Formats: sequence, C-alpha cells, structure tokens
Amino acid sequence: MYHSMQATKKLIYLFLMIGTFALLSACSHHTPVKQDYSSKTKFVEYKHYNWLANERTAKLKSQHPFVAERIEAAILSKLHSQGNMIVRDKPEAYIGYDYVVRRTESLEPTTTFGWGFGGRHYGFRGMFPIEYETKVYEEVEWIVDIYDSNQKLVWRGSVMKPLQEFSAPKDAEAYTEEVIIEIMDKYPPK
Repeated sequence: MYHSMQATKKLIYLFLMIGTFALLSACSHHTPVKQDYSSKTKFVEYKHYNWLANERTAKLKSQHPFVAERIEAAILSKLHSQGNMIVRDKPEAYIGYDYVVRRTESLEPTTTFGWGFGGRHYGFRGMFPIEYETKVYEEVEWIVDIYDSNQKLVWRGSVMKPLQEFSAPKDAEAYTEEVIIEIMDKYPPK
C-alpha cells in the first residue's frame, strides 16, 4: 500500500511538471521568421537599392500610409546599418514590402459540464463543452522582398504577428522597427 501511494505521488508530480512545462512553453510563443531565396543570387554584390513601385506597395500606401512610412524607415535604417544605400539610378536590387492583415475565426467552448471524484492525494475528472463562442483573431503578415536589377524576386522574408493597436505613434514606430529588423536580420542569407 505504501509503495503504491509513493508511485501515485510520483506520477502526480510528473504530470504537474509536464503541465507546468507545457504552460511555460505556450506563454513563450515566438513566431519564427520565414525566408526563401534564390541560391544562385550573389547577395553580397547588392550595395545600392531602390524601392520597387508595384500595386501591392501602392495599395498599402493608400490604405495604411503611416504603416508604409514606418516600414520604409525601418528598412532604410537596417540597410544603412549594413553599409547599403538607396539610389535612384542603376540599383543592383529593388526592395518591396507588404503588410497583410489576416482574420481568423475560431469556435471555442465557454461553459463546460464536468464530473469527478478523488481522494486526499489523487483524483480524476472529465469535462464536456456545452456552449461555444466565436472568437476572432487578427494577425499581420509582415513581408520584405528583394528583387534583382531585372525586378525578379530573389529573396523574401516574412513573419506573422498578432495585430497590435498603439495609442502613440512612437510606440507603433518602435514596434514596426522591431519587426522589420527581425526579418532583415535574415538578409542577406548566410
């Protein structure tokens, strides 16, 4: 009897540790930056860039002018820190970017019905959802593209982040710079 209680205590302790680890890993959710690129491109030769004028950028600038302005400022800052420049004539590469808001709806339980039993050191229970609620999540896909001199896509970096609302422009600028630098730290690919 004593050994089975000891085994039960160890099992409960193990489940508590696993649960704690699962909760901690869920809290430290970090979305990695995705990148893809042409392996034939010699990115180290790109020192002079210009902005690529396309429909996506024009649409973003008309719908979210402040977001576009902040993205460009963050990209410029990162390029300059790498010793690169923006030029009008004969750039080796072009830069494009996008900011795409994605809306996801999820059906989640709001109330549950449960049953259970237990003793001093152990117990069991079961829960069943009764009512559901639709929750809406908005995420943003931040995209930075690099094109060669012929305006052919040669590198793309992107990351998904929850949509953030800021009360002050300085906070939005700092957040945008943080996200863009996170993406641009992958460029040029090594």
